Amino acid sequence: MRLSRAIGLGLGYVAGRLIEQPIRSQPAAAFQQAASAVEERSYVDDAGWGTVHVGALVGAVAALGVVAERLTRKRPVLHALATAVATAVVLEDTDSEPGSLSTRGMVGPLVYGAAFGIPGLLGYRAVHTVADQLGTGDEKYANFGRSASSLRDVADYLPDHLTEKLNALK
Repeated sequence: MRLSRAIGLGLGYVAGRLIEQPIRSQPAAAFQQAASAVEERSYVDDAGWGTVHVGALVGAVAALGVVAERLTRKRPVLHALATAVATAVVLEDTDSEPGSLSTRGMVGPLVYGAAFGIPGLLGYRAVHTVADQLGTGDEKYANFGRSASSLRDVADYLPDHLTEKLNALK
């Protein structure tokens, strides 16, 4: 892992703890509105179309992360700052118990951020946002949302186990 990525993750974590959730949630809310608008135009009760829908949305967000990485990769300070902003934006206050870690809110984003940088951070959050919309168990989305739920489960596999181990250490 690049030093600028590690510094950015650390700064973003601190910023995410200091900046109130409603402020940090604005980019995710904008993405959710955009995803809803796309869904209104593309919904078909079909698992294949749901897969295309999920792939396009998550892929577009991850592609923005790739662009951010490429634009800043030769400028370590900018790269650290871009990583910090992405980290602060994707962290969520979803801890069920004070002092406990959550996969979705904390561990998952940091794992994917450490492994894949800004695209990992943004992509992980996009997966959860789309799965929240489509993978709800609602009968309307039984087929169309299947891919979203499955992708979320796959994305959370390693972070779930890591979260369990970290919470057991307390």
